[in-house]
Amino acid sequence: MDDRSRKRIARVRIHSGLPRQAPGSDKTTEETVRRSPALPESARLYRRFSNEYGYEFYLLRKSDIKIRRAIPEDAPQIALLMAKSLRDSLPFLPVIHTAEEDLQYIKSKVLPNNQVFVAHNEQDQIVGFIAFDEEWVNLLYLLPEVMSLGIGSRLLNIAKAQRKRLLLWAFQKNEIARRFYLKHGFTIISETDGAHNEEREPDAQFEWIAPS
Repeated sequence: MDDRSRKRIARVRIHSGLPRQAPGSDKTTEETVRRSPALPESARLYRRFSNEYGYEFYLLRKSDIKIRRAIPEDAPQIALLMAKSLRDSLPFLPVIHTAEEDLQYIKSKVLPNNQVFVAHNEQDQIVGFIAFDEEWVNLLYLLPEVMSLGIGSRLLNIAKAQRKRLLLWAFQKNEIARRFYLKHGFTIISETDGAHNEEREPDAQFEWIAPS
């Protein structure tokens, strides 16, 4: 597994909206929430990320989300979250790694070599995470159900508070991620044709420098 290529997949997907109906889900509960006129703007319907069956639906608000340092036991949740976010937000990318390879990458490369923080709900289910080292934001992912709640900003601000300069890669087609990073003070310093990343997809390098 090419760790250099892995550094080129730091990205964020941000959008609002309800998740699709899952097998075995409670349609009545979903429709009741969807039609509720009292739905707070800061709330989203969150699908428990456990397996492809038996989803639960319930409201998730900004105040429900806490952030802590990752621990080794978080590796399975982090690997699944990364794969789901990639699949949902960047469907044009080829699937290169198996679930087992993703898990080993998180265990052996990401957690030992990065500062890793996870965003979690009251049940300690991880809904987002960031991994950064001395210079690079290597990974930043969120579950689609919690986009637009400011969680990506909170995670990124942790890295910015601890570093004077940060670099990261985002695919050129990922307009939402590009806008997100530009909004947070990053600038594009180079673009490539993707020849040196695993996906062979054109990307852009971003830089952030702390105000003096």
